[in-house]
Amino acid sequence: MTVHKALEEMRRNPFFNNNRINRWIEKIQEFDFTVEYVKVEMMCDVDALSRQFETEVIESITEEERMSKRERIYKQMEGKVKKYIRIRNSGSFRRAKEERY
Repeated sequence: MTVHKALEEMRRNPFFNNNRINRWIEKIQEFDFTVEYVKVEMMCDVDALSRQFETEVIESITEEERMSKRERIYKQMEGKVKKYIRIRNSGSFRRAKEERY
């Protein structure tokens, strides 16, 4: 079941004037499945669930910890690295010195 009406049409009529669509049709015909169109109102809950994804928290730090880490890095780099910013102007690049506020 899908809310994607075009998928149902692609299974019913496998020849289009678009080469990209024809390649997709050829690829999905390798699988044995049926496509049934269902109105969005009938599948809203299922559709929302299918769009969720899991996220894994790798590291959780507070704003204070993040700022403290950034300040330590700035202090270590101070005087060692010239700071430049690339400014894009009409398709060309020029370099300008960064000014700290």
